[in-house]
Amino acid sequence: MKIKKDNTQKSFSRPSIFNFRKFKNEGISLYFVVLILSVLMTVLLSLVNLSVNQLKITQSVGDSVVAFFASDSGIEHSLYNILKEGGGGDVSSNLGGASYNVSVTVGENTVIKSVGVFKNTKRAIEARY
Repeated sequence: MKIKKDNTQKSFSRPSIFNFRKFKNEGISLYFVVLILSVLMTVLLSLVNLSVNQLKITQSVGDSVVAFFASDSGIEHSLYNILKEGGGGDVSSNLGGASYNVSVTVGENTVIKSVGVFKNTKRAIEARY
């Protein structure tokens, strides 16, 4: 019995960067994952920035309201001094963190100007009578 020898050799091909047919789609999913994560991070950072800015605006609105009411209190204090006590209307006072400064100009019309301050926010009211 004769044994037939197979002279064919199996060839082993090593991966090559020049073998485009075999490896042309490899790594595309990694590219898409990085792209999608980049877009999501951009959206997330934009939302965080927007939220921080809205928080700052909301806080400054609260400070503005306190300064406005301090200024209003100054007008009321000045009117009380003028009408009830017969004194001058120039007054200044502190109200638990807020303050006001009132100046009165007497002329044809009496003008009372009050500036309320709270933190770094100033609001002014002017009254004439």
